[in-house]
Amino acid sequence: MIKKILIANRAEIALRIIRTCREMGIQTVAIYTLSDQNERHIIEADFCYRLKSEKGYMDADKIIEIANDSGSDAIHPGYGFLSENYEFAQACISNNIIFIGPSPEIIKLMGDKINSLDFVKQNGFPIIENIILRESDIAKNIEEDLQYPCLIKASSGGGGRAMKIVYKPEDLNNSIELVKTQSMELYGNADIFIEQFIENARHIEVQILGDKYSNIIHLFERDCSVQRRHQKLIEESPASNISPELRANILNTAVEIAKLLKYDNAGTIEFLLDKDNKFYFIEMNTRIQVEHPITEEITGIDIVRKQIEIAEAWTLNLTQNNIKLNSHCLELRIYAENPNQDFMPDIKQIKYLHLPEGIRIDSNIYLDYSVNPNYDSLLAKLIIRAENRTNAIDKANRVLDELCIYGPETNIAFLKQILNSDSFSKGDYNTNIIKDIEKVYETSISDDIKNIAVISKYLYEHKSYLNYASKWKSNSGL
Repeated sequence: MIKKILIANRAEIALRIIRTCREMGIQTVAIYTLSDQNERHIIEADFCYRLKSEKGYMDADKIIEIANDSGSDAIHPGYGFLSENYEFAQACISNNIIFIGPSPEIIKLMGDKINSLDFVKQNGFPIIENIILRESDIAKNIEEDLQYPCLIKASSGGGGRAMKIVYKPEDLNNSIELVKTQSMELYGNADIFIEQFIENARHIEVQILGDKYSNIIHLFERDCSVQRRHQKLIEESPASNISPELRANILNTAVEIAKLLKYDNAGTIEFLLDKDNKFYFIEMNTRIQVEHPITEEITGIDIVRKQIEIAEAWTLNLTQNNIKLNSHCLELRIYAENPNQDFMPDIKQIKYLHLPEGIRIDSNIYLDYSVNPNYDSLLAKLIIRAENRTNAIDKANRVLDELCIYGPETNIAFLKQILNSDSFSKGDYNTNIIKDIEKVYETSISDDIKNIAVISKYLYEHKSYLNYASKWKSNSGL
């Protein structure tokens, strides 16, 4: 039995892991850098150690050293950082530390996008055909083998980085060199591949759980098509406007791929769905996902708990027939960024904060919290569950109206614009939805949305919600 877990991560995912560990009676060890010394996960964990390294959360050797010094039985990597680094997973095992994730061999295979696509294709599952350029290859004219637009991707990439869409043949070679350079800088590997870019596609992913005894189940799908620059903004589960037959086909395909891998932990298999309802495998994430809460909410299953139990070599005490959809759920990602300035991060201190009630919020922010310029500007994830999709959207609108963050600029109003767009309301949207909304965003901010800033300023200056409410009623004649 695991008694102490070091969390090799920070911010909201570290807090999320701590919460489940506390419920399981497992002690937690937090690590932090100098710029993170005021983060909540340090306070919430049972023990904390400063990570004295220029590499920060990417310093595998230092993290394992702290795990040994703290007497940790296991390491949970969360997402990002070292979560999909097979060498880190192997180093944990070599130091008699349980790595809470799949085996290093699976991480290595699926972490290389070229090898993972080849594995899936050889086993008879659909992929988007691609052209591979290894690190040693010189960018060359391969236009006769391509259809445009095409997408250049780093083999070791993820999270929308080291990726570029090319619309014209004359831009191809320069774009290849650009992505290779980015890939080398980010991942130390310049292997890339080029595939046809499927326009107006939907991004559908399937949550998988597998134990060490070849028991594999899915926890249904998530639609992650609302993306800006390949970064997700709104996720929902289940996906809308998908026939039962298509849903079953996607889910069964994901399970079959996981079975071939003998997958042993939580993972996500991702597909693109085109306008003709044909779907293609694109990648597998061998870790917990940022958007895992919506799956937890619609199934009632604590995925982090299952990760820990599987790492402890428990048999998965769930069968596919046990897993039932009980609701519809949305996740809204709140970022400290300015939609009117090309979504640039806004690194400021939170001067007033009012969080909505009646929903799940995964967040690490607090009053006077300063947005950390060294990391992603995610402030909070709002997880909204209701009995159906229409009610979930209505509830999400109410939640965004109540949410008040004064200090940094945020994407709150922009998210509301997406929720109330015709395409999202009807569930008839794809990965181009953001482009359509960005075109009209600046000219369509209503007086009501502008009032959010006025209200926030008033709340900050007066420090009193009751005073604000009284004055508002008086001025409104209520």
